[in-house]
Amino acid sequence: MSVLYGRCAGSLGWRPTETLEHVGKVAILFSLDCVKLCGLVTLGDQLVMKATTPRATKLFGEPDCERFVNSRLIAESPVRFMMVEPEQL
Repeated sequence: MSVLYGRCAGSLGWRPTETLEHVGKVAILFSLDCVKLCGLVTLGDQLVMKATTPRATKLFGEPDCERFVNSRLIAESPVRFMMVEPEQL
């Protein structure tokens, strides 16, 4: 089982409050629900994902995301992720 993860960037808006409680945590993909596909992605395309500021709790975040190829909308869905300390991996 592979895990897709990335670093939470508290200064980029991935925070539910004014405190930077999620800085340094690792975001692990939890689920993709209600995915709306609007086009195709082929080998060699650069996929860009734009996310809104998520609804977040201490452990989970859920931004609404849109994916684009060459400024053309390809897919949209909420992405749910879990935030953990790096030592927990």
